[in-house]
Amino acid sequence: MELFEASLSLDLFQLRGLRRELAAWLARMRVADEVRDAIILATHEAAANAIEHARRGSEVTLRGVRDDDKVIIVVTNAGEWKEPRASDEGRGRGLTMIKRLMSDLEIQVMSQRTVVRMRKDLAVSPAGI
Repeated sequence: MELFEASLSLDLFQLRGLRRELAAWLARMRVADEVRDAIILATHEAAANAIEHARRGSEVTLRGVRDDDKVIIVVTNAGEWKEPRASDEGRGRGLTMIKRLMSDLEIQVMSQRTVVRMRKDLAVSPAGI
């Protein structure tokens, strides 16, 4: 089983390279194009949020695995969770987007650390097709 692993400094410009690396890994895992696009976009959003809210001087880590009929992506940062505020007009849509793109989303908030775990169930062809 080939794992996906990446560490990012707190630089949003690294997301472009992350998207390319993740796309290549998902292609090797034989994930269908439309599912692959959803996973890449959700991971981009989670990583961007992790970078934005991480403690200065730390890193954001990403790990991915394909487990039979699902892909699991985990994004971790050293930082504190910040609930969206009413004054953040025009912002705060990332989590809503991730929830729509992925099959499951779990956010684990700990002291000085946040872990976002996303799961995407892979489409199974109906019997007889």
